[in-house]
Amino acid sequence: INLVTAKPTKEFGLKAELQAGNDGIGVAKGSVTGPIVGDVLMGRLGVAYNDWDGSYNNSYSRSDVGGYKFRTVQGSLLWEPTDRLSFLGSAYYSDDKIDPNAASTVMANCENTNFANPALPPRLAEWCGKVPDLGTKDIPKIAQATGETRDLARLHLNIAWDTAVGTLTSVSAYINTEQDIGTDGSRNLAESVPFVYCSNAAFPGAPLCSGVNPGIKRFTSGVLMDLPHGDKTKEFSQELRFSSKIGRLSYDVGAYYFDVDIDQAERGLVATQPLPADFVGLGPFAPTGPPGAPLVP
Repeated sequence: INLVTAKPTKEFGLKAELQAGNDGIGVAKGSVTGPIVGDVLMGRLGVAYNDWDGSYNNSYSRSDVGGYKFRTVQGSLLWEPTDRLSFLGSAYYSDDKIDPNAASTVMANCENTNFANPALPPRLAEWCGKVPDLGTKDIPKIAQATGETRDLARLHLNIAWDTAVGTLTSVSAYINTEQDIGTDGSRNLAESVPFVYCSNAAFPGAPLCSGVNPGIKRFTSGVLMDLPHGDKTKEFSQELRFSSKIGRLSYDVGAYYFDVDIDQAERGLVATQPLPADFVGLGPFAPTGPPGAPLVP
């Protein structure tokens, strides 16, 4: 999918759009374009507001699940000092708020991973058959898992020069993305699905807890969340291209440079309430530490 932003025009133009719908859908868009200095310098400015509450509610905090809010502004200038030379520059900024995903879980009912050892009880790992209907608009998410906030900025400059022997093009782009994410570390469990942990009684020192051992106990819902982390990404690209024709032969010669710098915060699980005194680690799907050593701070 290639989205091409509209260029400034030499004629004045104005556009506005409003939308409204159920579940809090609201969209407002507007743009204005036209000449600034005769037929030499043109400009365009666009703004947009896009809001949706989502189709689900958080049954813990009554906040929204699966929605979003985008606030965006974009401006561009087109300078054509001659018929053969043009400069197109644009700037884009978006302030985004994205709710937690509308995801839930079902209990596994097939794919026994302990089939090779008859001494062990069945350990089901997959779901087979028709996925059941959630049957409700409520999905449990801990209150601290607020989803994602994101600031996105883009700068772009395109220079085109038509010479007597061909067209020389320069395309420069810079993107800066800053985002902070907080998600439910309890695997977005439905309230009917147990979330278990390993107690000190579960094979001390063993790498995995066993579902047959009495050390497997049930958490109350929504006890863990992924550590909120902020990621920063900076991208820069530069392309130079020369295009021409010799008779019926068309050719391009060029060079491309791309650089990306990613600063990613360390992730992990944190407890949102005091852990049980006999807590060792998560199980039976996650490795545990030594007896008595909690997996999360």
